[in-house]
Parts: sequence; C-alpha cells; structure tokens
Amino acid sequence: MDHHTRAPTKGLREGSPLKRRAILDAARVLFVAEGFERTSVDAVALRANVSKRTVYDYYGGKSTLLVRVVEEVGQALMDSIHLAIRAHLGDEASLTGSRELEAALIAFALQVASSTIESSDYAAFVKLVSTEGSHLTEMSGHSLADAPENAIAERLAYFAREGLLEVTNANRAADHFVALSFALVINNGGVFGKPSVPDTTETITEGVRAFFRAYSAR
Repeated sequence: MDHHTRAPTKGLREGSPLKRRAILDAARVLFVAEGFERTSVDAVALRANVSKRTVYDYYGGKSTLLVRVVEEVGQALMDSIHLAIRAHLGDEASLTGSRELEAALIAFALQVASSTIESSDYAAFVKLVSTEGSHLTEMSGHSLADAPENAIAERLAYFAREGLLEVTNANRAADHFVALSFALVINNGGVFGKPSVPDTTETITEGVRAFFRAYSAR
C-alpha cells in the first residue's frame, strides 16, 4: 500500500493498491479543479478508469475521499518538514553555539519555504482546506492540524535543554518561529506569487533573527 494511503475503513475493501492510487489521484485532481459539490463519483471513476462500484467499495463515497485526499497531501507536507529537520536540526547536526543554531534555523526555514512554494501538494492542501472546510468536519482535531508546530516544538525544546535557547513553552515558541519565518513567505505570495529567492532569503533571515533575539539563551 502507498506510504501515505490510510488502510481502508472497516467494512470497505482494500482491493488493488494500483486502483486505490488511481482513485485518490483522480479525486484530488477533480476536487481541486471542480470543487467538492461539482465532482461526482461517476467522474472520479471515469478518470481513474474503474467502476463506480469500486470507488464506493474502496472509499465509501465522496466525503471519505475528500478526507483521504487532504490527509495525504497534508502528510506529504509533513514529510518535507521532517526531512528539513533531519537535514538541519537533528541531533547529529552537533550545533554547539548560538551562531550555528541561528544559521541552522535559517537553513531549515528556507528549505521548508522552498519545498512548500514549489509543491503541488501545498497548493492542493490550501485550496481544499480553504474551500471545502464544511466537508472536512471529520478532520476536526486531526493530528495533522498541529503536526508541523509540534515537530518544530520538539526541536526547540531540545535546544533549550542544550542551553542554546530560553524556552518556557515550546509550542508557543514554535508558533512564533513559524509565523516569523516560512509562514511569512508562504502567506505573502506563496504558491501563486512565488516570491523571488532574494526576497525569500531576506524575509526568512530577518524573521529567524527576530525569533532568536526573543528566545536565545541569555
């Protein structure tokens, strides 16, 4: 089964991994292009080259399909964040000084911003969550909602224990970090505006330095 594809809900068939993949891919394209209401199960089945019955047997209907699509693209974004954490902020990075940590945080935020801005997953995620929220009530309280901040909070708490940061609430610090760094770039242009590399670098560098002034160990 695909890494990002959840096991079928009880009572549904797991069936062919290739068909499951084709159905999800078809649903994602149609939901983004046409919206939830205008996308029919017939259209998904036609695009995926499967029967309508197969769509229902594998996923149960449009609502479940939408949730699975959003889960999948959200998880893909989380994977990119974990990759950037491993590349710049992992234990093996051996960051022993404030300047090293500041540089690593800048590099981390730049990698996340770059991968997100160029990501079709992010574009799909933003559009679906912003336009189809009323059909995503099942995802209220979903673990993906706070996953990026939680992953960053764990790293900030680690650096605080190492004496490189002064953090009393790691989750709040993570929210501040995201808001001051890659969220500024993504939200001010993001996928659609695709800000220039110099602008992105300057924005993130200034934001991380502002974060560091607030949270660096005294």
